[in-house]
Amino acid sequence: MSASRKNLSIVKIYLVNHDHVFPHGQTCSQLIGMAASLEEAEAVVEKYKKLPGFCEQPDNFFIKEFEVDKDKYTEKP
Repeated sequence: MSASRKNLSIVKIYLVNHDHVFPHGQTCSQLIGMAASLEEAEAVVEKYKKLPGFCEQPDNFFIKEFEVDKDKYTEKP
């Protein structure tokens, strides 16, 4: 964490992804966007579930939470 952020509260972002599975089995993962709250991310999913290209596979949305300025992998190699 940077020195300028040590005294600030934890900041989280939420990445919204959609995996489109083609008939032959190949998967294409698309980053839809980033949101500042889980509620906003869920609203994005609901919006995209109605759009062509996404409404055919409405169960393939994923929301991942990340903390800003925190390494995702903390184990040493």
